[in-house]
Amino acid sequence: MLYSNRIERDLITSFMKRLGRRPAAHEIRAHCAELIRQQSAAGNSSQMMKILIRITIKSSPYMQNVAHLIGNYKNTVRQYVGAEMPEVADRVSICNQKELPLPLIISCKKYLDKAKRVARELELHYFNIKPIIVIGGLDSGFESFNDGILKLPVSDDYEGLPYKMLEVFTLFDALGARCGVIKIDDDVTINKDLPPNLDEVRSAFKFADYMGNVMGYPHFDRTWHFGKCNSSVSSIYGKAFVAPYANGPLYFLSKTALSKLTSHYLKYPGCLEGELYEDKAVGDILHSYGINAEHNPLQYTLQIDTDAPDRLASISA
Repeated sequence: MLYSNRIERDLITSFMKRLGRRPAAHEIRAHCAELIRQQSAAGNSSQMMKILIRITIKSSPYMQNVAHLIGNYKNTVRQYVGAEMPEVADRVSICNQKELPLPLIISCKKYLDKAKRVARELELHYFNIKPIIVIGGLDSGFESFNDGILKLPVSDDYEGLPYKMLEVFTLFDALGARCGVIKIDDDVTINKDLPPNLDEVRSAFKFADYMGNVMGYPHFDRTWHFGKCNSSVSSIYGKAFVAPYANGPLYFLSKTALSKLTSHYLKYPGCLEGELYEDKAVGDILHSYGINAEHNPLQYTLQIDTDAPDRLASISA
């Protein structure tokens, strides 16, 4: 699901050949620390530094200095984005100045034209803030940003969506999205004739950490993914219901929520293994840190219709 997994596997395989045996986790951590020192001394790409730091955190998530390493990772991300994608950092800064969450339209290459239409309409609707379209792709090992489209080195398939979401949340946490982010699907409809009220929007997000149309019951649709996945996954979702969560088409995460998600994901990326529903995964992780979804259907606050035809068809079936 992640391009960095390939680098991780190659790095450990090479280290194993050098040692002539399987390396232990603490040896991998020490090896990565040495590589980080070498990369830093040589002034090499911060992209490789990011991967090495993540491997270090993942190999020893309970070490005493893990918070320091997570901070180093965020600093490295900021340096990389500042050098390679300054417009992304600028959009975060604009939202912070306007005291508004950053809108993220989550899409894929297949539905990119639809996402672009939503982005054009949303910019005019949402106080002239340019939203960022997010897609994936494993053809490159680094993030890129062109024409308002942020491409992450993750799978672009439906089953890769949980990883896409945690990667983008980690990125914008590192970039200091002080007012949080709004996750928006690419099949929403902007109610252009009903512009949102600026004061009401700011007020709605000011004191919340995690908010949206809450799914508060365990009898959710466990076959929602059927027919959407490109890989061989179970036809019926098999994970337990943990806690109410904000429904995927439209929800809000504060800076605090982003920070909790980032820390958890960097330490325990295996939390997404076998996961298919990104909205439920977000709710499950945040619940473990005492952050629970607040029911506030944002379609009324933002005047964004989330009743896409395929959702309505599923509900009425």
